Amino acid sequence: MSAGGIMGGRIPDLQVLPTEVLHLILANLPSWEIKDFSLVSRRLRDVCLPFLFHRVRFKFSEAGLDGLQQLKHSPVHLHVRSLVYTVPELIRPDILSFEVFKSEMLTPESYVEEAKELYDCGYPVDKSPPYMVIYETLRTICETQQDIIESHKDTDVLSSVLAALPRLTEIELDFWQSIDEPEWVESYLPLGMTAKEVSNTHHLQTVTKALQRRSKSPTSPITIELSSLDLPYYSPCELPDFPSLSGALELLLEHCTTLRVTGSSAPLELLAHSTIKFRQLILGHVTISYTAWREFLETNRQTIVLIGFYNTHLLKGWGEIQELSPQLLPAVLRGFSFKTQKSTKHWRTPYWEAGWIIQLGSRPPLPSGTRGGH
Repeated sequence: MSAGGIMGGRIPDLQVLPTEVLHLILANLPSWEIKDFSLVSRRLRDVCLPFLFHRVRFKFSEAGLDGLQQLKHSPVHLHVRSLVYTVPELIRPDILSFEVFKSEMLTPESYVEEAKELYDCGYPVDKSPPYMVIYETLRTICETQQDIIESHKDTDVLSSVLAALPRLTEIELDFWQSIDEPEWVESYLPLGMTAKEVSNTHHLQTVTKALQRRSKSPTSPITIELSSLDLPYYSPCELPDFPSLSGALELLLEHCTTLRVTGSSAPLELLAHSTIKFRQLILGHVTISYTAWREFLETNRQTIVLIGFYNTHLLKGWGEIQELSPQLLPAVLRGFSFKTQKSTKHWRTPYWEAGWIIQLGSRPPLPSGTRGGH
């Protein structure tokens, strides 16, 4: 491309365009094209940095935390606005006892039966790792996790990094991925290897402690996203009752102005009877029970001022599912005044789709001792 202007009929060289114009161009490109764009020259690399490092992901692992620690010493830390913390389930420490493992988690008899089922389904024999390889692998992972927890490495590293990210506005806890190395480990975790409530509580508390330390200095408002937070089994006829987990979630949300819930409605079910302080609730790709939804709204009708939703469904009774839509809002927001509009502002949807934003109006408090209908 020529470095001349458009006046002479020539296409201007990207190198000489103002940074503001280049940012407008980059804002409309997918991430992989921005990466290719950044390889053209040093100047374009610098222009692309705010887009390349807008969102940074790291894992709860020795390597993940070491990489996060290095981030605050890199110039790119000035561009980070969103931090994604991928957290695995924690393996129960009593797995360190082989006697507990073979008697309570994976008995040799269960191992043989599972290997036989795989063989009968046509899987090669070598697809089932030897029994002792399973144990040694899980024990090693558990030891690494416990070293991180006992040394407070996750809390200390996250605290120091949060304090060093001046433009940070969003923290996501991603519970979707469990332990992914080696791949076969995940298939054994449901056999009593992990303690889901203890695990989730620890990760929520870690982020809370880091935010508490960060709040000692002036900071921007924080959006917290909880992605695919899962719960231990509980009766679908009742709201979940996990006091430690609910308490840890409430403390975490004291540090945010917006809560984004994706992939699982568990956070709202845990918060159904809790009075929260955040003002905005954003939902995406969730199915929530109608009971939990109404309880949450009734409890927090004086606090929540905005609700956004995208691909959200309500579960009523036994299996009746309704997609949450503007047409359904009068029924699920009884007594609330509200305005709706389409928007893509609050979540990462495909650029050609949009969700809905509900601006809630004020509602007089109910008389003492009464609750809203369901």
